[in-house]
Amino acid sequence: MEHLTARDVLVGESYRDGRNLDTRRSIYRYRTPHLDLVGAVLAELPARTGLVVDVGCGNGAYVSRLRAERPDLRVLGLDLSPGMAAATGTPAAVADATRLPLPDGAADALLCLHMLYHVPDPGAAVAELARVRAADGTVLIASNARDDKTEITALWRAAAYAATGVDRHVPDVTEHCSLEYAEELARAAFGEVRRIDLAGEVVVPEAGPVLAFLDSQRATTGRGLPVDDVLAAAEALLTDSIARTGSYRFTSHVGILVCRSGPDGH
Repeated sequence: MEHLTARDVLVGESYRDGRNLDTRRSIYRYRTPHLDLVGAVLAELPARTGLVVDVGCGNGAYVSRLRAERPDLRVLGLDLSPGMAAATGTPAAVADATRLPLPDGAADALLCLHMLYHVPDPGAAVAELARVRAADGTVLIASNARDDKTEITALWRAAAYAATGVDRHVPDVTEHCSLEYAEELARAAFGEVRRIDLAGEVVVPEAGPVLAFLDSQRATTGRGLPVDDVLAAAEALLTDSIARTGSYRFTSHVGILVCRSGPDGH
């Protein structure tokens, strides 16, 4: 599990640039119902102007749209990867989610979207979000639920067994910080937490997009495996499944935690 949160793997391989992230995002064009996660996040931001900080901004997908649709906001992107921070556009900076380079109460809103599972200590990251949030500010956390993409995990495990003859555990980011665990952390840090579940199904008509998705994770779930052999086995399994059923289906279940102060100001 360590390589899912290891700085050298994240910065040097998985998120050196935006290509792997773009590949993983692209498979959701097959999702039903369509999910506009950026739009869902935008809808939860307060109407007033102020500073919004995207912690773990990736290649700037959220930041770019925020800047385009809410020009009244000052949007700062922060990411552990220099390559990702550079792709976000200014203002952006390299930063660790557990040591944000901002004073107490500096941000009117903070976004923490699909990144807590890459932080070695998610609780410390949530505590930092709470520290930097203004007293009347909002924190939005997004993560995958425990049942998200379980079919993908099972496929990779079966393919790894077919390629190596060894049945091994497949590490998954949700084991480290699922939506459910993130909610526990948020409720301990914020007075009011509202959970929005966004469940759906991804129905892919051919093997290619699924194989590209799997290949984009070779630095993490592929660690210690003959990845090309495993991908070949996965292709055979997918081809057979699609020939029998007409498509490959997997669960998509993400959620947003809307965190604000409770009546007691906490």
